[in-house]
Amino acid sequence: MLTGSPRISVIIPTYNRGELLIRTVNHFLELLSGDDELVIIDQSDTPSPILLEMQITNRQLTYLHIKEKGLPNARNVGVQHASGKIILFCDDDTIPQPGLINAHVRAYDDPTIGAVAGRVILHGTQPCSDSAFGTIRQADFRIIGHFSSMERKRVDHFQGCNFSVSRQVFHQGVLSDKRFGGTAHLEESDLALQITEKGFRILFEPEAALVHLIQAGGGCRMPDMGRWLYWYGHNYMLLQLKHGRRVFLPFFVLVRLTKLFLTAVTAKNPGLLVKGVQGLIDGGISYFGQRETVSQVNEP
Repeated sequence: MLTGSPRISVIIPTYNRGELLIRTVNHFLELLSGDDELVIIDQSDTPSPILLEMQITNRQLTYLHIKEKGLPNARNVGVQHASGKIILFCDDDTIPQPGLINAHVRAYDDPTIGAVAGRVILHGTQPCSDSAFGTIRQADFRIIGHFSSMERKRVDHFQGCNFSVSRQVFHQGVLSDKRFGGTAHLEESDLALQITEKGFRILFEPEAALVHLIQAGGGCRMPDMGRWLYWYGHNYMLLQLKHGRRVFLPFFVLVRLTKLFLTAVTAKNPGLLVKGVQGLIDGGISYFGQRETVSQVNEP
């Protein structure tokens, strides 16, 4: 088992979540033991005076308010300021179950494990029974989540609201890619693929569970469908070009175009197809480095 202290750092990126964030912080502080730590990376419009005061009296809490927006950047800043040998990422609208942290830590008894995907409980749903959960299909990058299963197994990726990574993985140059803009859709899939390409395994551990509230406001929510489809196209293309085989690229593009077309037809809005196609194009431009990080410049 990993030894030394702190054994784990919990990182929670947040954006404009107010009182919900305070409740989440208190839930996690109750689970920490010894020299474990909780690191809050706040990208909100204004700092939280409550958390600024709390960190003065609680040595396990680190609160950082940063100006640059974006989930991948917040993750990277959190890793820079964390001290744990295990880094646990959770969302700001979650309720950790009692065994969450210990289950994440125990999984690293196996030195081949580079990351752990935790179980995500949604209110009103039953545990997933799909044996294909947690997989990524290389041909078209179809990603199957459903991390509510009770089956412990090796997986290809993890859900962004509940996963941990061994510190040694970050020592090998793995980082969250800031080019995954918008809602940062697929940035955690990219991170998972970076980890497995370094030769590490990802384990799904059902005992490492939390409840995901999926709060409507704040966070990474994007109600504008046109903007969402732009980043859908952009981030999917970036993911394929980073990790996919070129022989599958035509099939991948066909699948994505079909999905964009059907979405536009269902919404009776041809402009949505245009937005998504522009995103695909810009995702390729972003990958080949012919312009600045797309998440920091104008979008259609």
